[in-house]
Amino acid sequence: VMVSRIARLIGEKGISPSSILTMTFSREAARDMEARFRSLFPELPCPRFSTIHSFCYQVLAHSSRVQAKPLPRNIETENAPIRRPQLLRRLYNSLNPDYIGDDALETLESEITFITNRLLPPKELSGYPFETARLGEIYQQYTAFKRENNLMDFDDMLTLTLSLFEQQPDLLRQYRQRFRYLNLDEAQDTSLLQHRVIEKLAGSCDGLFMVGDEDQSIYSFRGAKI
Repeated sequence: VMVSRIARLIGEKGISPSSILTMTFSREAARDMEARFRSLFPELPCPRFSTIHSFCYQVLAHSSRVQAKPLPRNIETENAPIRRPQLLRRLYNSLNPDYIGDDALETLESEITFITNRLLPPKELSGYPFETARLGEIYQQYTAFKRENNLMDFDDMLTLTLSLFEQQPDLLRQYRQRFRYLNLDEAQDTSLLQHRVIEKLAGSCDGLFMVGDEDQSIYSFRGAKI
């Protein structure tokens, strides 16, 4: 459905491929969709297929170059100055009397991701059945540490991009003019944070097309919300 719509925009409607942005959740899905487009419509120029995170990273990189500011380093990569699990383990152990094990650490990481993607304010955390003790304090210290050391994780790519779009209308206008046709795959697994970014980018245009199946939603534990 998605690649056929894109082909019709380009082949029949004369829409420039450079004005079409198609986003999905994983790199594998983006690569598969691009390969499918090239296979089915080899005569047409190929538009951009991307993950939401990859798109946001490129927005941040562009903004950093324009403002001559260093791009935050990603703590979820191998060459990071401190890795995300290491930092969260340290914060947990500094606030709790017990030592956090690997399973509990994985739970903590998922809960941090959930909070960020649901855009939950600290005062609302008590309304959710989180397992990690003193989670609110850990989250606040984690956020502060990243901000003070110019670090980010994958979720921050979205929060920082959303902030840029909210605070820099000229930048947002530039991207809206560039991508007038937005396609979103796997929409059922879009988080509120991702939705806010897409909502900002789309604006009031009628070029937003989303495909999803609520029965296939599997990432609610990461903050996905239909």
